[in-house]
Amino acid sequence: MRLRVGGKNVGCAHLHIDEARTSPIKNNLFKAVCAHLSVAVSNILANEQIKSKQDEQAFLLDFSNDLAHVRTKVDLQEAIFRVVDNTLHTKVAMLRVIGEDGFHLSPFIWDSSLFANSKASFEKMAATPVTIKDAYTAEVLASEDGMMFNIEEELKTGNPYAKLWKTTGFKNVYGLPLRVGNKNIGTIWLLANRLSQILLKGICSQISVAIANIQANEKLLAYKKKLEVENDYLKEQIKSIYNFSEIIGNGESMQKVYRLMSLVADSNTSVLILGETGTGKELIARAIHNTSPRRDKLMVKVNCAA
Repeated sequence: MRLRVGGKNVGCAHLHIDEARTSPIKNNLFKAVCAHLSVAVSNILANEQIKSKQDEQAFLLDFSNDLAHVRTKVDLQEAIFRVVDNTLHTKVAMLRVIGEDGFHLSPFIWDSSLFANSKASFEKMAATPVTIKDAYTAEVLASEDGMMFNIEEELKTGNPYAKLWKTTGFKNVYGLPLRVGNKNIGTIWLLANRLSQILLKGICSQISVAIANIQANEKLLAYKKKLEVENDYLKEQIKSIYNFSEIIGNGESMQKVYRLMSLVADSNTSVLILGETGTGKELIARAIHNTSPRRDKLMVKVNCAA
């Protein structure tokens, strides 16, 4: 008998009935029992659905907390593997990110243990250049929630990756786009027998943000290092040109002296310093020596007047 609630089928009940001992009254009783069963089954299904959604939300919250501490690619890899391997029983075949040219994709994270039995084939596949125009990559990037590929079916169509996937023992491959806002930043390929598309979408959304943060952090560190190098260079320039520490004075005349000193400091030419006694000829000579390529060597002073 059908189990229906509000015009919606929720299941069916198979009853063994002895027609010889069944009266019309009992038939009506069976219908009433099935009506109660329908409500009970509907409530159970609703509760299970709510429980499943709550579990998914709790899972995504825990994953979000893990990613909050991610600062490097190694941190991200550990967080992803901990979730997809231990919790979802899934493996990361490959995570690629789109380069600054917006066209080529480069390997970012993968599980090397997944292809232990086909290492050479995997290394060849990983080294093969991939662009956003690649057939499977383009299909995944254009999708809303990703694509599922059955490995057996892909073997029949001649998918170049299918033989490699087959060696892992999984049934399906899930290819999902990684996006920040409406911008594609990469793709992730997961091997599993069965996965929730809704859960995968939530995971990929958080992974995308983590990757964007890592890339931004790497750029900041690169800029910081560049600025530090430039700052050190400028300090040396200032020190050698306009900041002779032993000499006091920043007036226009002294600035002219500093410029002349900086001009001769790097040369091997003999320099004649003229001036009355007490005007600081030795101080100027020492400043030139300290900013010259010979500053690490001994400065020999000779009193010619003696």
